[in-house]
Amino acid sequence: MPPAPPRQHVEDMVELVEEILLRLPPDEPDSLVRAAVVCKPWRRLLSSHRFRRLYRDLHKTPPMLGFFHNYRWLGFYFYRDYLATEESLLTLAFTKGFLPRDPDGWYTVLDCRHGRVLLKSWEDDDDENDNDGVSKYVVWDPMTGSQTPVLTPVQCSGADDKAAVLCAVGGCDHGACHMGPFLVVYLCVDTDEEGEEGAWVFVYSSKTRKWTERAFLQLRECLGYCMDKRPIVLVAQALYSFIQGETRQVIKYDLGHNSISVFNVPPMVADRTEIPPALLTAEDGGLGLARVDKFSLNLWSYNDGVAEWMLG
Repeated sequence: MPPAPPRQHVEDMVELVEEILLRLPPDEPDSLVRAAVVCKPWRRLLSSHRFRRLYRDLHKTPPMLGFFHNYRWLGFYFYRDYLATEESLLTLAFTKGFLPRDPDGWYTVLDCRHGRVLLKSWEDDDDENDNDGVSKYVVWDPMTGSQTPVLTPVQCSGADDKAAVLCAVGGCDHGACHMGPFLVVYLCVDTDEEGEEGAWVFVYSSKTRKWTERAFLQLRECLGYCMDKRPIVLVAQALYSFIQGETRQVIKYDLGHNSISVFNVPPMVADRTEIPPALLTAEDGGLGLARVDKFSLNLWSYNDGVAEWMLG
């Protein structure tokens, strides 16, 4: 009888195992978790930067694991009763088997991008601690459960505001940057000491753990501007949101040039009493706008060069 072939260990079949694990379907992330608990060599392989890079290159666009939404328009007293029992105003709806642990505290979702979720705390402040209306934000990583608290700038306490979170690494493909440095962009509309309205942008860096004022824009007089409450849209290197005075407009913060500008929307969606349109990324990679008109969907793209909207 010929001698038995030498017994192979898992370590001797790394390349073969890697090729097999790379082909686990990305829309079933729980299969990767189960594979990671088979043995320590497999866990080291699956948690390595090399495997994550190869997995992203092979499967391209990652699957949508779920989405977040808030309970809105409920009223203050309903909030208090709800918080006393449920602990959170945000709901996590998942399309796959992935289910992260809920963040600790009472939060609503402000933004979600590049593997991070920006939350606003609704916890009551201690009576002894006067924060001058400063809000507490938390940058939450649902994959690892880590939470980074961030206080909004004192300069705009009580202002009409909104915020966005994004990766701080230049040239990043955002495939696995959720554990790297990040920025929080805080956009607010407030009045200055002379009673004139303006728009401010402050940026928080996780590297320095400080806010810096980046841009300011004087708004037209006495129009009672307010910010749209929907999440900020990131298109290329700029952040966009609706701002409403006498009519609906778009406010833009250019990350590269640290500048704020305001421009008009198409005339048929300028009326602030109408059903609000949605800002989005157009097919050409620029800014787009969508509006539902009865049973039709109207789409526009914005041409920065000539500063006008073009109906698609």
